[in-house]
Amino acid sequence: MAPDRQQRQKQLLAGLFVVLVLVLLWQWWNWDSVDDANVAASPTQPRTASRETGQAPSEPFEGDVNLDALEQERPAPTGGGRNPFQFEADAPPPTTKPQVVKKPTGPPQPKGPPPIPLKFIGTLFKQGWKGKVAVLSDGKSVFHGKQGEVIDGRFRIVQIGEESVQLEYVGGQGRQVIRLSGQ
Repeated sequence: MAPDRQQRQKQLLAGLFVVLVLVLLWQWWNWDSVDDANVAASPTQPRTASRETGQAPSEPFEGDVNLDALEQERPAPTGGGRNPFQFEADAPPPTTKPQVVKKPTGPPQPKGPPPIPLKFIGTLFKQGWKGKVAVLSDGKSVFHGKQGEVIDGRFRIVQIGEESVQLEYVGGQGRQVIRLSGQ
């Protein structure tokens, strides 16, 4: 039964191949007449008589370029002040009033300390140690310390959590929570 099935598949493939060859031959045979029709309909090519029919060129069609109309003088544009990109009526011209700039009065407001430039990398914990150790980085150096210790001589670790660490400046001001993502 298997050889019979293989023979049918071979016959089917051979038939498909023959049909494909016939379609390709038909396309190739008709290619010349299709090419003539495309050349005759092309607006850039001058109209000539068809090779097969021997007829005179037909009337010009809409796609032909009228060179005389292109050489005529064009009217000057009018300055209507219309904005084609705006869908509302023209706004009146702005009035020219002097702008008054208000200066703040009184003493300047004190700004807080700058944000702490450290990133929280993670925590270290080992059996036998008392508490956790926070690992911090400023992009150049890596620092580590326990709760209450001073980092880089400027910052004190207030609290170490699972996903964040709370730091403050040594003077006690400017407390900041730094998350594990480094923000």
